[in-house]
Amino acid sequence: MNGAKANKTMSDSSLGAALPASWYSSRGIYELESRAIFSRQWLTVTHELRLAAPGAYAKFTITGYRFFIIRARNGDLNAFLKMCQHRAFPVVLQDEGTASLTCLVPESLSNRQSWSYGLNGKLAKVPNFDKVGDFDKSQYGVFRVHVKVDVKGFAWVNLDGALVPAIKWENSLPVSTSNSG
Repeated sequence: MNGAKANKTMSDSSLGAALPASWYSSRGIYELESRAIFSRQWLTVTHELRLAAPGAYAKFTITGYRFFIIRARNGDLNAFLKMCQHRAFPVVLQDEGTASLTCLVPESLSNRQSWSYGLNGKLAKVPNFDKVGDFDKSQYGVFRVHVKVDVKGFAWVNLDGALVPAIKWENSLPVSTSNSG
């Protein structure tokens, strides 16, 4: 095929359209695609043995979403976005450790601003809100992230903001019968 024929073939709109070249290197497009793809999928992030004791947690970031997984007193793993609802301050600071969940406000704001949460993410303590008559603590827990543990003990998260994720959780993984991958 000669050059003129190749150019005509590539410009023939009946063959379809290509994405603009800038999309392949655009940071904005990358972030949009990452969130669109990975925020709705079940993604493995750790193994439950890493979080053995109640209060043990680990932080993660996937496509800009910062969250942590924590072991509850009843043994369940819970996952939450890592900010409190009050002032969007972090609830945990270190990458991993053992903690109670308290909104970690700067010292300049004092502990009067610190909200405390249970390991289940529910708001447990709110300083100076006992005089607010219609304040319902049950409406102000840490934002939940979907988390499941598979039959091998791996923790999976789904960052879909819906009450029920669009992609259904399958409780078991296919087991490979070969050693080739």
